[in-house]
Amino acid sequence: MIGSAIELLLVPLLVVTSVWCALVFRRLHALRADREELAAFLEALGRATARAERAVEELRAAGAEAAASWAEQEKKALAQRQELDRTVEGGGRILRRLEEMVGQGARIVAELRTARDMRQPSCGERRESAPATVEGTARTAEPPSARAGSGDLLEALKKLR
Repeated sequence: MIGSAIELLLVPLLVVTSVWCALVFRRLHALRADREELAAFLEALGRATARAERAVEELRAAGAEAAASWAEQEKKALAQRQELDRTVEGGGRILRRLEEMVGQGARIVAELRTARDMRQPSCGERRESAPATVEGTARTAEPPSARAGSGDLLEALKKLR
């Protein structure tokens, strides 16, 4: 009897143990499935991380390339600016020289005209002649080299050289 009582007591314990084992099996199966999902998730995360690292490296390379290009363009721009500054300075020197030459030429022409006017007879001694205007000189039949002002201009140009 004691043997049968122990067997009767063991039957419910075996049923509880079997149910418990079935629950543990289901949980282990669910964990395995979750583990596979987790492994797939971690693998996808690893691939995404690798892509992100490559993208960051490409961005760094592009940034370095852009910085080098910008530095090169800046050097070129600075060189062009310096060249333009030299050109403008040279142009200014040429302009000042031309202004000085024009001033000297104007002074020489004025001096020559004054000297010519002093050599010419006064108004009372002169015969009536056409007034010294552009219209008057255009009406004369003399060639341009014979005009009174052209000789003065040639002398002024010779003195400028």
